Amino acid sequence: MSLDNTRVFIGNIYFMLSTQELKQIFSKAGKILKIDLFVDEKSKSRGCGIVQFSTREEAQNAIQLFHHKEMFNRIITVKEDESYYSQLHKPTQICVQKMPMTVTWQQLKDVCREMGNVLRADVKMQNDGTSTGMVLFEYYSEAIKAIELLNGAFFNGMKVEAYIDLNN
Repeated sequence: MSLDNTRVFIGNIYFMLSTQELKQIFSKAGKILKIDLFVDEKSKSRGCGIVQFSTREEAQNAIQLFHHKEMFNRIITVKEDESYYSQLHKPTQICVQKMPMTVTWQQLKDVCREMGNVLRADVKMQNDGTSTGMVLFEYYSEAIKAIELLNGAFFNGMKVEAYIDLNN
């Protein structure tokens, strides 16, 4: 389990189980911060969900206590929430808009290196006299840090906007 993952995936749970009932059961493992039960478009349970604990140890405890155990005549699965973990540890691209036209890809890359490991940086000129940069960071957490520092900041005299590139 990763050092920062406090979330567990729970599968094959009883379809009529409520969030409150799930909280009551899983609170034996530790303090629960959030529960998300997955439902379809008609709000019917999909028989799985995510439980977020306050610490990594509590999440690990939930796995040890409940994985492959019977609950309401069903053998449930409890494991690390890999979707969340993989999202945090995959390359993530940000977009930086409204930069001066004079900014080069190398300047953008140099600035962003202070926030994390930059895998690639590109700058394209826009028709409105500004340029837009795309920066690929090795990790999601680095991209978030870059957005926090760049969004609304001044870059060579112009106030820029930065956000996660959801098209990538």
